Amino acid sequence: MGAFELMGGNFDEALAHSRRAMELNPTDAYIKARCAAIFTFVGEAERSLRLLDDAEMLDPFLPVYCVEERGVALHSLGRYAEAIESLGRLTFQTNRSRLYRAAALVELNRVDEASRLVREAVGGKPDLTASVFTSGEYYRDPEKVRELGRLLRKAGLPP
Repeated sequence: MGAFELMGGNFDEALAHSRRAMELNPTDAYIKARCAAIFTFVGEAERSLRLLDDAEMLDPFLPVYCVEERGVALHSLGRYAEAIESLGRLTFQTNRSRLYRAAALVELNRVDEASRLVREAVGGKPDLTASVFTSGEYYRDPEKVRELGRLLRKAGLPP
C-alpha cells in the first residue's frame, strides 16, 4: 500500500503504511528494503540507508531492485562518488541504476562516462527519455525530480 500511496503523491500515507508493514514484519528484509525507497523519496535518505543496512544483514541476497536503493539514497544525499560505487557493484545493471550513476557522474563532471551509461540504457529501451524516467521517481521535493532530469539531459538522455 505504501508504494501505491507514494505513486499518488500521498507521502504521509505512504510513510504510515511503510511503518506499519515493518511493525507487522520486523524481520522481513524485503519489506525493509522496499520501505527504504519510500524514505528516500520523502527526504529521509539517511533513514533509508539504515533500513538497507538492516535488510542486507537479514538477507544478503536481496534482489537488485532492492539493493539499488542504496545508490539512489546516496545520490539523494549528494554522496555521488559513493552512489557510483554502490550502483556499480550491482550484479545486474538496471536502467535505473545506470541512470542514477550517470546523474552522479555528471555531478562530478565526468560527462563522457555518464553519456556512455545513458547510451547503454537507451540501447535497451529506445523510447526512454528524461521525462519518462523521472515520472517514475516519486520525490516529495519536486526540485529533486527536476534536477535529476537536468542531469540526465546533460548526460545525453533525450528530454
